[in-house]
Amino acid sequence: MKLRPSFPEIPADNPFANCKLEREPFAKILTSVINCAEGGFTMALNGSWGTGKTTFVRMWQKYLEKSGYKTAYINAWEMDFATNPLVSILGEVDSLTGKDRKAFKKIIKALPKSVRLGAEGFISTYTGQGAIKNLFNRHKSFDDDITSYCDQKEALQQFRSELQNFIEVNCGGKPLVFFIDELDRCRPDYAVEFLERIKHFFCVDNIIFIISVDKRHLAESVKGHYGSADIDTDEYLRRFFDIEYDLPTLEINAFCEYIFKRENLDGVQTDKEKDILLDIILMLVQSENITLRQVERYISQLKLCYASYRELLVWHDLAAFLIFHKHFNPEIYENLKASMYDVNSLSKLLSDKYGSWLRKEAHKGPYKMSYLVINLLYRYNIQLGIDGIPYLGDYRRLDKLPVLNFEPHKVEHTYAYNLIRDLEKINDGIALSDLYHLIDISLPFTKDDLPEARAMQ
Repeated sequence: MKLRPSFPEIPADNPFANCKLEREPFAKILTSVINCAEGGFTMALNGSWGTGKTTFVRMWQKYLEKSGYKTAYINAWEMDFATNPLVSILGEVDSLTGKDRKAFKKIIKALPKSVRLGAEGFISTYTGQGAIKNLFNRHKSFDDDITSYCDQKEALQQFRSELQNFIEVNCGGKPLVFFIDELDRCRPDYAVEFLERIKHFFCVDNIIFIISVDKRHLAESVKGHYGSADIDTDEYLRRFFDIEYDLPTLEINAFCEYIFKRENLDGVQTDKEKDILLDIILMLVQSENITLRQVERYISQLKLCYASYRELLVWHDLAAFLIFHKHFNPEIYENLKASMYDVNSLSKLLSDKYGSWLRKEAHKGPYKMSYLVINLLYRYNIQLGIDGIPYLGDYRRLDKLPVLNFEPHKVEHTYAYNLIRDLEKINDGIALSDLYHLIDISLPFTKDDLPEARAMQ
């Protein structure tokens, strides 16, 4: 059973075929920017963590390749074990060469000596070309590598010229497009140096950098690098980005439904069960405004729990509710376990958190949700002890429960009362304490272990 999220397949002939967020129009807009731009530029593709930036840039990369562009993708976070970001970029440039590597060797030779110092081993290892090692001259000391300002300036101009000629020859007259991903997750010193290397060495007409970041986190890296919380990070980052594009936040429902169907959760048998569970998940997800990555991880946690306790977990929707709150509202989850609410206060909490969603999703009706919340209240009422049990059995007192009054979908008290009576008849012997235990432990156990599980609470 795979628990780590995987990227969707990206067909070369239709890169956005499996995009469930309908982001191909944004790729077309951004491609038109590349087509119309004169010279090179650096773009910040901004979006919060977990909003699908990596999937988008990988699909957009294939989309550009389909249009005849040469591209390269670098996951900066995976490469920040190297001390020199220049290595990763030049390694990708080297991948464009064929059998004749003379042009690339000229690029390396044109590097300023002080930059070459210490980089030979990294570039040799990264590109797999041991011959590159011989292109570097060893120096006896750091002082010996310091050359005059004029020499450094001339060497930098020569490097850019060689690089530009190389791209023109090897990229069919189109610019080389670099996608730099996860830079905001790197060590602060590495992230800042990466930007500096791009600015100083690769600012040429035929190279475009698309840097996929969450600018808020990149700003924190800048502050960490310079050891100052007062630095104007917006102004600082403008030095490096010619264009900024905010990847729009899209409706999460389609993505959530896609992940739900893809995972095919074990133990959820009937279509009716699946429909109810999906609506519950959508209500929970939208109530907290969590990210796409968090949605994927949450459903993976459901899959793990359902697969481990397939025969025991008959209340999938209730387990989904508790698992969600354990991860995203741990205070609510712990308060439930510790019996910190009474029935009325829990009812009000549910009404406040989910009433607006039910009003918004009027076409779905309240009954799928009411089954969950009444089941939760019923079992929580039992958890409270003898004094609490009569509360939900008294038809006349049900009108005090806020959870039954989602306007305009007021749950009829007769329906709620009959549902409680049905739950009493089921008498499955599963208490909330059992579900807490299943969720909290990592090792599975069977129905025969339930009394022991309760004793451990």
